[in-house]
Amino acid sequence: MKKIGVLIGLFILVISFSFVGAYTYEEEVTQVDAAYKCLIDNVDTKGCSRMSLEESIFSTLAVNKCADRIDELGASDQSCWPYPSCDLKTTSQALLAYDKVGVPTDTAEAWLLEQQKVPGELLWYLEIDSEAATTCSISYGAEGDALPTEYSVNIGEDKIIDSAAGSCLALSEGGYWLGIAPTCYGLEYEISCNEGFITTLLFRKQTSSTVHVLKDSHSASADGTTLEKINSLCFAKNGKCDYEGSLWASMVLDYKGYDISAYIPYLINDQSVNQNLFPEMFLYMVTNSRDYKTDLMQEQFGEKYWEGTYGRYFDTALALYPFYGEEFTEKTNSKTWLLDVQENNGCWDSENIRNTAFVLHSIWPRNYFDIDSECEQEGFYCMGESSCTGEVLDVECSGAEICCDTSINETDTNRTDFNQTEDDWFCEEAGFFCMSRVSCEGEIFNDYECAGTLKCCDTEKEQETCSNIGGEVCNLNEFCSGGSVESVYGLSYGEKCCANNGECKLKDNKTDEFDCEANFGTCEPYSCEEGYEEDFGYSCEYGDICCMKTPGTGEGGKTWIWILLVLIILIVGGIVFKDKLKIFWTKISSKKPGRGKKGPGMTRRGPPRMPPSYPRGPPGRMIPPKKIIPKEPIRRPVVPAAKPQIPAQKVGERKSPKELDDVLKKLKEMSK
Repeated sequence: MKKIGVLIGLFILVISFSFVGAYTYEEEVTQVDAAYKCLIDNVDTKGCSRMSLEESIFSTLAVNKCADRIDELGASDQSCWPYPSCDLKTTSQALLAYDKVGVPTDTAEAWLLEQQKVPGELLWYLEIDSEAATTCSISYGAEGDALPTEYSVNIGEDKIIDSAAGSCLALSEGGYWLGIAPTCYGLEYEISCNEGFITTLLFRKQTSSTVHVLKDSHSASADGTTLEKINSLCFAKNGKCDYEGSLWASMVLDYKGYDISAYIPYLINDQSVNQNLFPEMFLYMVTNSRDYKTDLMQEQFGEKYWEGTYGRYFDTALALYPFYGEEFTEKTNSKTWLLDVQENNGCWDSENIRNTAFVLHSIWPRNYFDIDSECEQEGFYCMGESSCTGEVLDVECSGAEICCDTSINETDTNRTDFNQTEDDWFCEEAGFFCMSRVSCEGEIFNDYECAGTLKCCDTEKEQETCSNIGGEVCNLNEFCSGGSVESVYGLSYGEKCCANNGECKLKDNKTDEFDCEANFGTCEPYSCEEGYEEDFGYSCEYGDICCMKTPGTGEGGKTWIWILLVLIILIVGGIVFKDKLKIFWTKISSKKPGRGKKGPGMTRRGPPRMPPSYPRGPPGRMIPPKKIIPKEPIRRPVVPAAKPQIPAQKVGERKSPKELDDVLKKLKEMSK
């Protein structure tokens, strides 16, 4: 019975290890607490005066520390960072940090707007479409002209335009559109047709054949008019459009309430050649288009993290930046991975201050902006200078706030619209909802705090489920055929939302075209992560490569756990079955001299055979048939019939060799 109890205990131990990585809410809170403590300790130990600008920005965003260091490294008028080189991305990040601590950002916003220019890399087209053949007049003129010039064109039933319309509008290849000359990008075009019609603008990059259509189109009935004008800008560095700077500047200015629609064509057009910057995150923030979210989720590596220019910790925080307060499969997977790889002291990435701060600020944000300042500790009140109706005291507050000896002015409409007190200036504590500006279908309250670039909205954001977008949920043993996989809420592990006229079909591992995941592999867009290798015998959707776990490797740093487990099993097994093992060892050790030589009934195994290798090729390569490696039969050595003489001694009841073999077989199975 004692032996059975030991075996049951080992079984329970094995089962417990299989659940490593699953975190309860309490465990998650404990680890996040440790992360915040580690970050604050590291910032205090290093000291703000020795912090880099990036470290200071993200420490300010995460725990409201080192805003003064941002002051030191910027222009004296707080217009740009780092001074004097002044970078678009860094200035945008510093502006966001300043906004969080209540420092005015007017000069920084003005500096960003001064850096905009018309992107010369884009070609623009005017499209006129009608259900029937029609004659249209197009009027335009240079700025300052007394009267615009009118041009007439005919559009056939085949949609082909018969002629150009002056020097600004030339026939495009194929004749379906009118190409706009770069010197005429700033003009306004008035169109009128004798049949009902629609007009819109198209654009493409000079080096690309892909044409994009602006979301906005204009329609008119017969003899009506429409107006079209190119509205396209980028943010420039040294006179050239800076894509990464344009991403950050557009997002931050959108957060500050500016109309950033003019920057979207440039961001969309250069998206494909800047995938390492995760432009889908920024585009989702400023457009609220589900397509960008879906594309972004598909870039997650191994259902764990995102990795591009700045490493997996920073880039994972960046990818999940818009989804504060939301929970869905991809985010849950990343949170689990982050908690798995978290260091013992609580930080991430070898106590990297920037990355740890951004992970916390993006994924587990906390309000460190209401920590009692020196002013509040003395019983006074921190507020904007205009809100103080009493005496201003020379006692420290955070950011640009001053210390006042009276509470918030009850007549201040910025603070009392909803009976706010100084303790509930935070959006969700006040009963409202944090979301991107474009997602808010109600009223935005700028005086309430939210994480990141999110705004406080009085209307709850409807969570997209598979059913309300017209999709079908595919189970783990199914795949999406003929449609697209969309990222939505409410999915369990292994489930996918098949939308856009897709259909869930049962996977057949023998015939299914995409069989990688069904055979416990992972599909990756570029390369396999550590511990995995590319397997050419299986295939993935979207041209991804199939990655299978490398033989002999553990998962996620837990190899040592399994080694320890095997050792425990072997030691306990040796104790439990010591009598049988003693007999076996005696048999082996008492063999006659010359053991080890090949003798009667002994077979010698040849060298291991390697599976055939296949050449690696570019994406879109033909995939060879699945490898089938025949398993070599295991031949057990035959013990010679002649038994060695064993000195007489007291031993327990002898067991048969078959029983001993069964015991060893069980130990071997337990160690797997």
